[in-house]
Amino acid sequence: MDRHAEDATSIEWMETDACYNYHVMNAWDDPEHPQRVTLVTCRSAMTGALGMADIRTTQFDGDQQVGVLKECVEEATLHRFVLDTEVHTRLIDVLS
Repeated sequence: MDRHAEDATSIEWMETDACYNYHVMNAWDDPEHPQRVTLVTCRSAMTGALGMADIRTTQFDGDQQVGVLKECVEEATLHRFVLDTEVHTRLIDVLS
């Protein structure tokens, strides 16, 4: 969204692979390419925090269906997202 916008009509959505970004560490506009926004996030493939993910699966015990908890490994890594609103592309890389 243009930071000088007067309403939400200028919001631009960009899709990425499904994940959970636990925390945005930093975000900035690229001074050389104003259509680009960079985000550095703490990203995890899944989370069970605050009930935000369905970590239950269905198994059968004979003919009885039961819900059991799946293993939820919350391992986060730093990722950089570079979002280009002009050409609607994204670059995502892992920061070590």
